[in-house]
Amino acid sequence: MLTASGCSVTSHVTRCENGTCTVNLTGAGSSSELGSSVSTVTLVSAGDGAATIELDGAQGSCSAGETIELADRSVECTEVGDNSVKLVVE
Repeated sequence: MLTASGCSVTSHVTRCENGTCTVNLTGAGSSSELGSSVSTVTLVSAGDGAATIELDGAQGSCSAGETIELADRSVECTEVGDNSVKLVVE
């Protein structure tokens, strides 16, 4: 995919089953609703091996393989890339 200089691409893929959601976010500001709940997860930034994410107003940072608690939910960062993150939210 080619983008013009100064433009950014955001995307998300979310799959939820039995209260656990797998989320792929690409591009700062990309967000996704988690299943039928009213929860929303947003990628604030990602790079240098760490991602900053926001879940229902709570913000935190994680590295690949790290699990953090945000908004009373468990969030595992399974992969962190340049401007992207893969999460498992329970």
